[in-house]
Amino acid sequence: MLTSTNNFKALKRKALPLAVASLIGSGLYQAPASAILPTSACSSASGAATCTLFAKTGTATLPSAGATTVLVPTWGYTGTVGGTVVQPGGPVLVVNQGDVVTVTLTNNLTETTGLLFQGQNLPPDTTGVVAGGTKSYTFTASAPGTYLYEAGLLENKQHQPALGLYGALVVRPAASATQAYTDVSTAFNDEALVLVSEIDTALNNSANPALFDMRKFAPKYFLINGKAHPSPDVVTLPDPTTYTSAGFNLLLRYVNAGVKHHSMATLGLRQQFIANDGNLIANPRNGVSETIAPGQTVDAITMIPATAVSGSKFAVYDAGLNLNNSNTAGMGGMLTFVALAGTAPAPGNPPAIPGNPPDTVGPATTGVAMVPNPSNGTGTVVLNATGNDTTTGNSNVASANYAIDGGAATPMNPVDADAPVRSFTANINAAGLTEGTHPVTVTSTDTIAGLPSAAVNLIIDKSAPTVGTAILPAVAVPISATPNPTNGAIGVNSSTAAVRVQASLSDAFSTVAAGELFIDPAFPAPVGTGIILVPSDGSFNTATETGYADIPLATILALSNGPHTIYMRGKDAAGNWGNATAATNTAAAWPALAKLTLTVDKVVPTISSATLSPNSGTVALGAASTLTLTVVGSDVGTGLNGGQYTLDGGVAIPFVGLSASIATNTLLAGTHAVSVRLKDLAGNFSTASNVALNVVSAVNDSYNINANTSTTQNGNVNAAAGVLGNDQPLGVAGRTATLVSGPTRTFGAGAGTISSFTLNTNGSFIYTLTGVGANGTARQTSKRGTFQFTYRENLNGVQSAPATVTITVN
Repeated sequence: MLTSTNNFKALKRKALPLAVASLIGSGLYQAPASAILPTSACSSASGAATCTLFAKTGTATLPSAGATTVLVPTWGYTGTVGGTVVQPGGPVLVVNQGDVVTVTLTNNLTETTGLLFQGQNLPPDTTGVVAGGTKSYTFTASAPGTYLYEAGLLENKQHQPALGLYGALVVRPAASATQAYTDVSTAFNDEALVLVSEIDTALNNSANPALFDMRKFAPKYFLINGKAHPSPDVVTLPDPTTYTSAGFNLLLRYVNAGVKHHSMATLGLRQQFIANDGNLIANPRNGVSETIAPGQTVDAITMIPATAVSGSKFAVYDAGLNLNNSNTAGMGGMLTFVALAGTAPAPGNPPAIPGNPPDTVGPATTGVAMVPNPSNGTGTVVLNATGNDTTTGNSNVASANYAIDGGAATPMNPVDADAPVRSFTANINAAGLTEGTHPVTVTSTDTIAGLPSAAVNLIIDKSAPTVGTAILPAVAVPISATPNPTNGAIGVNSSTAAVRVQASLSDAFSTVAAGELFIDPAFPAPVGTGIILVPSDGSFNTATETGYADIPLATILALSNGPHTIYMRGKDAAGNWGNATAATNTAAAWPALAKLTLTVDKVVPTISSATLSPNSGTVALGAASTLTLTVVGSDVGTGLNGGQYTLDGGVAIPFVGLSASIATNTLLAGTHAVSVRLKDLAGNFSTASNVALNVVSAVNDSYNINANTSTTQNGNVNAAAGVLGNDQPLGVAGRTATLVSGPTRTFGAGAGTISSFTLNTNGSFIYTLTGVGANGTARQTSKRGTFQFTYRENLNGVQSAPATVTITVN
């Protein structure tokens, strides 16, 4: 278990069969005061953790009939090459949040095996490590918590975890080594691993475990940290006389590496279940036991009060009563203890009574109780007590009286006849007492008056709980609704289709017992008829509680658009309801902290226009420019709250306000579709509005001309076949062409030229080809060769990069 440094050294001297760093092998063991788990399986430095595991076979020693034991083959992991497997399981791997973890597995088995790390972000290993081989697994321990590692997802290897190839992975939060998670509410004084599993001896003794039918798995032994009772070591904690008034918080890290469900319980202690599978529970549960599924992990904090008796032991066990070792008689199985240091008080001895000595001591008074307590001061409180003289003279108890606030004694009525043990009762008029705490003592008398009983406080509570306030040191939680405003379609989270209303409730004199809320009620609102509040911590039992109610979205959808008022009130243990009188059960008299306005908005926003600027959303290909998307819209309900746009149907990109910037430097040439929607505060989206984004790019062209024998040769290319025909964006109106240079001869030795050339804005062009020479053949030859000119495409004031047009004269 996790203990002090000295205890850790003592464990080393015991020569445990596994490495001391293993939580498995010593049952439960304790860590140093810093709560850093020692481990030989991992070393950590500079944000990197390196761990080693060796998969091996071995032999486990298990309890049998009487004080005998039985040897059972088992599999497991060791943290060192020379380690020996003496029980199922492996060493704990302890790393820090953010560590890059590398686990190296060496397979010393005769069959292929692999590793699976539950809750960690790495691809599953479906190939494994062959016998005698080694393989490394690397992942980043991004989230703190308790996790299971076990043999991996290989075909027909389901028997491997059941034979003992499993262990625990602990990721400590970066915030503090004495917290289970980053939340300060998970702080602890010490911690212990409770890794549960089973052994079916039919599987373990099988000559070929791969042929075992796991559907017939029937456990004979139930283990905690690889051992069955009475073998597991106890969780040893300090003497409670050293605790502060806040008590001692023990973190129990439960890991179910078995095949069966197990309900893990504590006897004499309650547990606060704070996390499942490394995920914090939003509203932790308080209870005695929790059922843990195969492969699941649960973190729980149990508080040992400072008033605990030194030397006490508290059982940690399977409440499903898997408390046997095979078919042997007696206790066994899944059972260990939390043991407090210190010496328990010696049991008292009954007095020896030689005859009947004189009675010189008055009777003791016990069992002082009042009902109802707390009381709301409107009726009678029944007081009961017992006078007992059996250990102080054994005389008959004659009478009893009570005193309130140390005042005058008032006689009580006997319930039964004279006897050494006698019950008494009295009716206390609560209406005559002021609000607050009143100590009540009872004194019994035989021939001598006994000592007054210990004071029992009678609480008179005439005031109902308040909402949105807190009794120190609790924290006030004002009434709130999430989401608010609401459109009746979006829940408080992805798994709860409801609007959550919550607030703190506080009572000055007793504890909060219940709460309710109303939506637009007809006043007066009868008590006990509203929507019931759920306690956030599992039970209403303290002076300040946080309660919540989830209002289904179907209920919200049935409400009209606009504001709706939610009213909340609480009830205390004395029975007082808030705002229950004629004077207070009205809308006007309801406290401001106990009501809120829930706005329902089911109307979507509208868009009147969407534009891109500058240049009407036109850019040149590759230009390092940004366009501004501007939207004009309105919402008649809760108001606009930004929106989102997509480019060519891609990922939706949110924006704030009514405009967004769109980077264009990586866009391809052509027309791109920008689709935009506006959003209101309730989460409603408008119908999409579309606008075109044009990326301009002129494309190189080529033309062929056949030379004739004349001196001059005129020609033209129309707009359809002109230079703009294949330029981007295709077919968009308003595009024009502008000549940049040429045409000039780029190839051929002839003296012929293009003596006249005109490029029209629509992309068409006309030319005159002039030849030289004394005859037609010479003139035709002089014209042949290659000529080039360059031009730019223009659209909405944006010019493309130059493109080249090649004219080949044949």
